[in-house]
Amino acid sequence: AGLQAPAPRPGKAQPPEARTALALAVRGRREAAGLSLSALATAAGLSKSTLWGIETGTSNPGLDAIGKVAAALGSEVGGLLAGRPEMADHPAADQLVVARPADDTGGRPVPSRRGGPGQAPATRSGLRAQALEVAFALFASQGPGGVDLPVVAAKLGVPPATVYYHFQSRRNLVYLAIRAWLEQQTTQLLAADAARGDAKDRLRGFVRALVESGLEWSRRHGPMRFAPAQALPSLESQQAAALARLLAAQDNHLKEILRAGLRAGAFDCVNVHETAAMILSLARDVPRWYRDDLSLQDRHVAVLAADLALRMCRRGGQAPLLKRS
Repeated sequence: AGLQAPAPRPGKAQPPEARTALALAVRGRREAAGLSLSALATAAGLSKSTLWGIETGTSNPGLDAIGKVAAALGSEVGGLLAGRPEMADHPAADQLVVARPADDTGGRPVPSRRGGPGQAPATRSGLRAQALEVAFALFASQGPGGVDLPVVAAKLGVPPATVYYHFQSRRNLVYLAIRAWLEQQTTQLLAADAARGDAKDRLRGFVRALVESGLEWSRRHGPMRFAPAQALPSLESQQAAALARLLAAQDNHLKEILRAGLRAGAFDCVNVHETAAMILSLARDVPRWYRDDLSLQDRHVAVLAADLALRMCRRGGQAPLLKRS
């Protein structure tokens, strides 16, 4: 009496009741995960019409298609074929049902179907932050084309649908990952500058903070072969403009430091724009070539870079490297 009938096998002779059970299970799990039909189709590598046919019970999908849907949802094939709409048959199921990120909802709580109204799982913000870090690591080592949502999901140990839910597309994930990195880096630069005094100290602090942030990343993830600016052509125009503004904010802050030094008579760099470009190139390129086998501490490398930046524009002792021609 306690035995259950085996799940129906997909095939040409699949009965209508089996297709209906599969349809209800797929649609129930998709809606519980907060995914649109298009998002799940993309995550599963199927056309939207194919998935629509599965969810409406009007098509007779093969095991391969059902397997792709199950993998994208983080489910077992048997659970879908048995018509179970719940998502508890996957070890990462608790990470599937998540509220929309706050920046997509204006900060309003969004009902979650697991854990009660307005209660998102505790893993939501952590999972999103981890995905951004993994995505930036892929970008830094392989460029924009290396950021693949299924790869990010695999590295996090979650179903691809989870990553698609948060980011919708590779382009969005690349943009958000680089934006998070630049915002964090800019915050560090401003914090370093706030504790400084004269222009020389401010310049040292700016360059050291920029170099140390990049080296700290490289220590954890490997050399940063691709710079954020290299992603701009692959993004939507508004996304590229937003990242360009963050890069320009760093550039303008450095120029303000150089102009302050000129007014105080501490610097002799007549061409502020070119000097700033050279200093930024120096500081941003260190994480791209530095290797652990050089046996230098991050702080030492940053101090050397800061001293070289001072030589580019210092008055007295050393001739400035960029003069008026």
